[in-house]
Amino acid sequence: MIERNLRLERIGYIASPLIVIMIWKIVTYLRIFDPVILPSPESVGQAFLSEMVSGELLKHIQISLYRVFLGFGIGSAMAVSLGLLIGWSEKAKSFVDPIVEIVRPIPPMAWIPLSILWFGIGELPKIFIIILGVFFPVLTNTVVGVKSIEKGLLKLARSMGLKGFRLFKEVIVFGASPFIITGLRIGLGFGWMCLVTAELIAAQAGLGYMIEEAKMLLLTNKVILGMLTIGFLGILIDRLIVRLEKIVLPWW
Repeated sequence: MIERNLRLERIGYIASPLIVIMIWKIVTYLRIFDPVILPSPESVGQAFLSEMVSGELLKHIQISLYRVFLGFGIGSAMAVSLGLLIGWSEKAKSFVDPIVEIVRPIPPMAWIPLSILWFGIGELPKIFIIILGVFFPVLTNTVVGVKSIEKGLLKLARSMGLKGFRLFKEVIVFGASPFIITGLRIGLGFGWMCLVTAELIAAQAGLGYMIEEAKMLLLTNKVILGMLTIGFLGILIDRLIVRLEKIVLPWW
């Protein structure tokens, strides 16, 4: 039964994109939309080959991955640390929670003017926007993970002599790990969504810049290429996190 489900899942992973491409091909062949609005799959494929041969696509991918990984690393490290502290300490929660709840609903895009004033137009404002996109989903999941640990488990751990940092590391961090990894997956998705916004801040390279430049030139095939590239990279990195989760938490 399990093998059958895995087989069906693999078939679905292959079949669903093929179905979408077929529908896309039929729609463009019948010219339901102007090619400028919806180019054909072949046109996007030609743009892919052209950008790969010129090396432009790889350059944009490299720069965007650098920005996403740096912003994701900083944002998730800050969020996990603060989330563990808030979840563990009621005093820390009462002090930090009001600030977090005020700032959390503000979209990362709203920070663009301030980020330019604070950091100029170099790499820092772009990284800052990605950090904001990553930070709050990871923080929320980390806090929920700590709060979900059963009180009885904490009492049992204390009765066995665990206290202080050992209790925090072996029970709190360990118990919250599934929620933290889920938060990392969600935060990474938000980081990719913020990438395009971040790369609109006086960027000269990156997938977001490529999409914006192609839009200005009405090169819709290149716009779709940039979008698909972000999607595929997002899937690959998400799969890596899932694989990491299975290694770190094999029972989950």
